[in-house]
Amino acid sequence: MSELVLFCGGASIYPIEKPKPLTLMPNTLTLIETYLSLTPLKQISQVTLIAESDFFNEIEEVAGMFNDESNQFRVLLTPNHSSTLSKLQYFLSSNISKSPNLLFSYPDVFYFGNWERLFTQDKMMISGVYLQTRFPEINFNPYTSKIHSLNLKPPRVPANSSTIYAGHFSGKLQDIAGALRLFDETRSNILNPTLEGEFFRFLVSQGSLTVNILDGTWIKADSDKERLAIVNLLKRQNGE
Repeated sequence: MSELVLFCGGASIYPIEKPKPLTLMPNTLTLIETYLSLTPLKQISQVTLIAESDFFNEIEEVAGMFNDESNQFRVLLTPNHSSTLSKLQYFLSSNISKSPNLLFSYPDVFYFGNWERLFTQDKMMISGVYLQTRFPEINFNPYTSKIHSLNLKPPRVPANSSTIYAGHFSGKLQDIAGALRLFDETRSNILNPTLEGEFFRFLVSQGSLTVNILDGTWIKADSDKERLAIVNLLKRQNGE
């Protein structure tokens, strides 16, 4: 594992008027503080946080709290309201990274599993998880619409599964930089391209993107219930 890069931007959230990484979790720490306390990050020597101008100082202060001899946390300044793709391009053009292997993610995506698998050794890779739901699974005849059964506990890997992007993008520095240059040369008719839309689709068209299906617990901190679940998992991980 080489370097983790976190996209820490986003619009301010009412009523605290701060972006999501600086919102409080049930453990009274900010979201970004909670993320940086994840155990797997102790095995990553370099972590870079990409922060927008308005909240750069606050993000930098948090990063400084985690710096020690074995872990380096630095913050890269980008313009306000920049897209995720723009942040990626800015990071690569800054030439601050010398790490051969890069992992890009978001501080509101928590994964409790094997982090070594998040770093690809081959082509560029994104993580994926099977779409889950708290509602019963319906098994029915598509021609008559007659229901055969209702399953209250759908299997984690359903027979006809839908897979969603799990928020991780990894690859070798030179491969990602080369793909972005080629993308820029061919996107003249695309206005405001996005990372997860146009750029990922471009990589797919080039046959350059693979998927890693995550096998551990994956939670995105989008609701009070999910944020509480994250804090409880961290307590269990730390033996509290």
